[in-house]
Amino acid sequence: MTQVFPTTSADFVLVHAPAFFDFRDRGDIYFPYLSTSGDVPITPLYEYFPVGFKTLQRFLTERGYDVKIINLSTVLLRFPNLDIKALIRAIRAPLFGIDLHWMVHVQGSLKLAELIKNIHPEAPVIFGGISSTYFAEQLIRFPFVDMVMRGYDTLEPMAGLLRAMKGDHRFQDVQNLIWKDESGEIVDNRHSYLPDTYSCGIDWSSIPHESTTLDWMGRELAAEDIEALWNGEPRRLSPLDDRSGARATPTRQANRRTF
Repeated sequence: MTQVFPTTSADFVLVHAPAFFDFRDRGDIYFPYLSTSGDVPITPLYEYFPVGFKTLQRFLTERGYDVKIINLSTVLLRFPNLDIKALIRAIRAPLFGIDLHWMVHVQGSLKLAELIKNIHPEAPVIFGGISSTYFAEQLIRFPFVDMVMRGYDTLEPMAGLLRAMKGDHRFQDVQNLIWKDESGEIVDNRHSYLPDTYSCGIDWSSIPHESTTLDWMGRELAAEDIEALWNGEPRRLSPLDDRSGARATPTRQANRRTF
């Protein structure tokens, strides 16, 4: 059955890949609950995205940019028959961001970048995260990686990059960025933005209470969506639903219903 998703646009789309991109086609991945603490259950896919995704979204949204997050790892756990290519085709964005924060995501993040670049060859793909910072010079050599943003705190440099994306495309003025010009030559702007302190950028006073009826974006489901979900019809759910009302971390809800 052909899956069709409504087209969604954003200034910047952040995508978190599973550790193993092709895990749905493999039988050698064991799915116990792992944990980094007593209250953070995870699977070998390491589906929790780094907190930097949320800080970037909040920081850039406050400056007028439309930033959306897709936790592809959780999406594929919740909807194992989902057509990834159809989902990516439905997204229109001038810039796609992928985290390579933990090294366990090397295979998944690179395969995701290759897929996005094949579907949207005109849109730059940028990597970020701690591992991306250490291996920026290696990452930028991949043909499907256009940019790498280095640093632990990249809020200001990313705001500068989005300004350049909407303006004159003078990427050589963006701090911490290593990128490819139109001829494919690698340009290194140097890792020069080194703040004395790091800010997570989250207003913890606004975190709402947990809900039990969430979609994979962490937003409350409408009645018809709940019916579709439990009837095995995820194609009716929007991949980037604009409903407000996030109540909790989407991965925790996904874990409770998947395993």
